[in-house]
Formats: sequence, structure tokens, C-alpha cells
Amino acid sequence: MSTTIQDTERYRTIERLDWSARDGLVDDERFLVENYLDPSSVTLEAGTGNGRIVFALKDLGFTSLHGFDLMPEFVEAARVRDTDGGIVFDREDATSLSYPDSTFEQLIYLAQIISTVGSWENQLKLLNQAFRVARPGALLLVSFLSWDTRLSRPVHLLYTGYLKAHRTMFGSRVPLQSQPWLKLGEWANLGALVDSPPYLHYFKLHEISELIRLSGWNLIEIGSTCQISRRQPMCPNIIELAGRPIRGAVFAVCSKP
Repeated sequence: MSTTIQDTERYRTIERLDWSARDGLVDDERFLVENYLDPSSVTLEAGTGNGRIVFALKDLGFTSLHGFDLMPEFVEAARVRDTDGGIVFDREDATSLSYPDSTFEQLIYLAQIISTVGSWENQLKLLNQAFRVARPGALLLVSFLSWDTRLSRPVHLLYTGYLKAHRTMFGSRVPLQSQPWLKLGEWANLGALVDSPPYLHYFKLHEISELIRLSGWNLIEIGSTCQISRRQPMCPNIIELAGRPIRGAVFAVCSKP
């Protein structure tokens, strides 16, 4: 999940390398790919890392695959791994893409990449750029770290209370929903005790709705890990999702008019 964040060096250390070393699709991703994507369509994955998702798509028969990442070493590693050159890997910033307008038919912005880009302005830039490079009728899969999920876990609720007091004491203006990483790989991140960046942003449902609306995308369906893991229907709008249990990440399926 790499893109422009406050400290890209973090992605050269344990947390990013731990994620990049994984292979295959996780359950949420597999559900979305199998139910919404077309293997014959021109597909772009944002924050590809080592190419975990696009290589899995290749194994599923996807024929036109592109992936980008901000970190040049991850792009190079993915290219080396792609021994037959069947996937196009590029170094790109998700908030300022160099691809031409209306290039891709389906876009994958999973692994909560939008939670890593910092400010609201950058979050909107990310979705605006995705919209620009998408063809009319294109499909977007995008996932968000959830504020509801964050507050449902006792340890995170306790930490949020501590963080609020810490920021009040030191006059910090960082939004409470933007919080430091608590773990780096298998180790606790002691920097979280002193509110050390970089931060991940945890979204409220109304923020997700507003970002999708402002960037021009049409929301088709939305749900959380809770619905996907139980193979329950996704919701047609934010209001309906708000009335259901929310667990894990929030996943939105959008289309470009």
C-alpha cells in the first residue's frame, strides 16, 4: 500500500516489506475480483508493491495488467519477478499519475492505499487521478481503513483516548482519525507513544461517501469485511451500510459515468 505519505522511508523498512513479501489474494480481494472484474479488461493496480495482486490476477487469466508503486525498488523487484514480461510495472505517485486520460477499464485501489496518502486534499487527488485515467464505464475497487472498526477494538479505543489527550497537551492539529502505525511487522512501534508519523487515516462512512461524490465516481455497492466474509450482499449506499455491522476494512465498488 505505497503512495505519497509523510515518510516514504517507512516503506523501506519492516512494515512495507512484510506486506510486500506476501503472495496471493486475501479473502476480501478474491471475493471482489471474482464478482466484479473482467479478466479481458485493461486493469490497473495502485500501490502494487511486489505485484502480489496483479500476479494473482495473471494466474486467474487476466490478460492486460498494469501496476504502479511509488517506491522504485518495489517496481524493479516486481519487474524482475515478471519473467515473461506480461505485466507492465511503473513508478508512479497515486496523487499525480502520468498515464493518459481514459486509459484503463478497471482499477484496483485495495490494501487501503487511500489511507496512506495523508491529507483530505491528497485523498481527493488520488480518486481524481483514478477517475481521470479511467475510461467511461470503468470500474473502481477501492478500500478504506474504517473508523468504526478502529473504535470497536478495546486496545485501539484505549490508544485513541491516549492519543487525544497527548495531542491536546501538545497542541497538535493532526485529526484524531489519523494515527501512527501501532506495529512494524511483528514488533510494536514505540514511536506511536509519542505520536510519531507517518499516519494512517481511518475513515468515517460520510467521508467515504463525500470523497466518492466529489471525485465524480458513482457508488455501485459498498460493504465491509463483515459482509464479505459472511458472503452477504453488499449495500447500495452508505446509509444502508451504517445500519449493518462493520468489521475490517470498507470496500467500495464504483463506476465512471
